[in-house]
Amino acid sequence: MATREEIAQKIWNDWEQGLEYQKKLGLKDTCEQCVDFYEGRQWPQATERTKNMPRPVINIVKYIVNGKKSNILSSKISMIYKPLIYNEEEGQAATEGASSFTNFAKHINKEIKQESLDNQAILDGLKKGTYIYHYFWDKEKKTGMAKFDGGLNGQVIDLLSVVFANPKQKDEQKQALKKQISKLKSKIRKEKQLNKQMELNAELKKYSDKKYPAKISYAIIKNFNIFSNELKNYNDCLAKIMESYKDHFVKDDFGNVTMSQNGIPVVQDEYMEPFIGEINQLLGESVTIDRYTISPDCFDYDDRGIYDVMTVNEMGILSEILCEE
Repeated sequence: MATREEIAQKIWNDWEQGLEYQKKLGLKDTCEQCVDFYEGRQWPQATERTKNMPRPVINIVKYIVNGKKSNILSSKISMIYKPLIYNEEEGQAATEGASSFTNFAKHINKEIKQESLDNQAILDGLKKGTYIYHYFWDKEKKTGMAKFDGGLNGQVIDLLSVVFANPKQKDEQKQALKKQISKLKSKIRKEKQLNKQMELNAELKKYSDKKYPAKISYAIIKNFNIFSNELKNYNDCLAKIMESYKDHFVKDDFGNVTMSQNGIPVVQDEYMEPFIGEINQLLGESVTIDRYTISPDCFDYDDRGIYDVMTVNEMGILSEILCEE
């Protein structure tokens, strides 16, 4: 059995991995920028040249956010219980019971200060895109009842203070703490490489039909084929993994496969670990792509009216892809 120190270290490691995952998503920077705009800090850091210049702020963002919050909170929501029994013998008792539950719900709402929580949550959601309620049993809460302590309590938690063991599991009640966020690290790194390859391929494809001197045209076509083959190898292997697990994909009420924020299907909990394992094995493969490069001098040519015009921007893009750094 793990000691208290080992458990504490495990929790701390999980927390740090969760913060690292947030950082990779750019979540903290995005939230801070959104809050800055709401609070009127809409100018970038002053430089030596701009430190004495006026920095006027017309805070339309705050006006819009506060207006939306008012509209949302103006519609009061309450929990009302209704009886399901309508016969004469039990109808009166059922109606009284439902009324008691309704009154109890109103009492709990006041006790946990639900209106204050709603005000904070809606403001968080409008500023940062997400609000999180946390309801829990507070054993130290004083209810005024002499024989009993403890009661329901609630709080609104900032989204940067919450991390999940499995970012792809949308149902937070199904989170398995043993699944580490670190399993996605190699996937993120590989995805960036693949995204870069796809961007380069898309650029090369735009120029593959243009009339350029032979060396440039050859380099465009050759590198396009190199990148395409590597992407095909990856996609073919990924398709086989998806085929193996397709019967275990999580689907919504309309039968559509639920996709994670990383763009891959969400699988049932019992298959999540082996599924992620296979994805990580694929993404862990070390692949070296040897670009075919040409000299920058190749772009210094006389078009003689037989080649397509190459703009300065196009020359910059192609030289970055085709020439040695």
